[in-house]
Amino acid sequence: MARTKKTARKLYPEGHDKNAQGENVQEQNSQKVQAKVPEQPSKKRVNYHVKSLREIRRAQKSVGLLIPRLPFMRVVKQISSNLCSLMKTSCFVNVRWQTQALLCLQEAAEDFAIDFMNDAYLCAAHSHRVTLMAKDYVIVSRIRYKFDKALGSSSTM
Repeated sequence: MARTKKTARKLYPEGHDKNAQGENVQEQNSQKVQAKVPEQPSKKRVNYHVKSLREIRRAQKSVGLLIPRLPFMRVVKQISSNLCSLMKTSCFVNVRWQTQALLCLQEAAEDFAIDFMNDAYLCAAHSHRVTLMAKDYVIVSRIRYKFDKALGSSSTM
């Protein structure tokens, strides 16, 4: 392959002064800056992590129950009717629940669920994770079963 000689290119056309070009560029930039209209601030999207943390803080501050009353009442009545069909008796057919009894049962159920989730979270943290997984719940239920079984056998002695 034959060698070719490269010639230098001219940056500015003939008859044009370098300094004059630089001043023109600065003038154009200053005009552009003056011509810009201040933009209206756009609505910032809330990060979903911030939103979920805000919901958690609100739930922790609240004193009320987290499970809605009517769905919980339906579940309790369904369980009592299932017990009736399993026992093959009509003992729970026409059972009426007092509101205080349902409230106590609901508070106990929520307390149990919160303790269970706290233990599952400890299992997740032990395995260096932040996300709760099904295996955490399985581990907690196994540990609780063995612990309750050990307490039950020692309490009869």
